[in-house]
Amino acid sequence: VPLVDGIEDHAYLKTLALALEQIRSRIEPDIVFYNAGVDVHCDDRLGRLGLTDFGIEQRDRMVISHFRSRGIPVCGVIGGGYSNDVLRLAELLSILHRVASEFAY
Repeated sequence: VPLVDGIEDHAYLKTLALALEQIRSRIEPDIVFYNAGVDVHCDDRLGRLGLTDFGIEQRDRMVISHFRSRGIPVCGVIGGGYSNDVLRLAELLSILHRVASEFAY
């Protein structure tokens, strides 16, 4: 999915929602491996996108919910994220785990 440099939360999430709907009409996976990279964050030194913490949280919730609502297991993995501030990076990476815990049963 092509994205413009600096894309922010609203436009990114709208694009993601459309992409997920296209996936829904084309495939029915047995499991989804979700690479929840945080290099999409606006403060990432290598990434070129502009998501906020809230945008990443919404992204993760949207992806996981999309598949879990159809009974499809999701294996979320952390990745991407390039910061010299290790504590901040850990905080961003932990968003996936917090959101995923909402779907635990």
